[in-house]
Amino acid sequence: MKLLRIVIPAMLAIGILCAAVIWWHHPNPVTEFEEVFGITPPAGVTNIQAYRRGMPNDHWVLLQFSANREAIGKAIAYRKLEFQPHVVSDALLPDHDVAKFWRLVLGAYPEYGGATWKPPKQLVAPEVYKWRSDDQEGITSIVLLWDGGTGRAYVVFVND
Repeated sequence: MKLLRIVIPAMLAIGILCAAVIWWHHPNPVTEFEEVFGITPPAGVTNIQAYRRGMPNDHWVLLQFSANREAIGKAIAYRKLEFQPHVVSDALLPDHDVAKFWRLVLGAYPEYGGATWKPPKQLVAPEVYKWRSDDQEGITSIVLLWDGGTGRAYVVFVND
């Protein structure tokens, strides 16, 4: 009987911990979109996937979604992400190595997201947008890679 009083609460605690870990790494995609861009997903944003890693005040988020140009415009407007045309011309156009470009733009973060976070085989009309905030609480940054040809968007959000 004493054993049950110890085992049952311990199993419950382990179950709650496991559920929290699963929720933390596979969060609600809409909630993550809102954290990253500061707005709810506008019309034209579909198929949102999210992955999260780290602790509440020191974490990063991966987002993937499909969006038309109007939706991308709304998504980047709130935090005023800046268009980075030189990134495409300097890093992708010389040799069209999409995997190298992907790593240069998004860093190593997508490697942790699993099979769905691999670079696309081809980028038709890529655009890169960036935003960074240095405040007293840390550094927050967003990198958005959007392919206007396919409508796919890939985002890395870092909150240190």
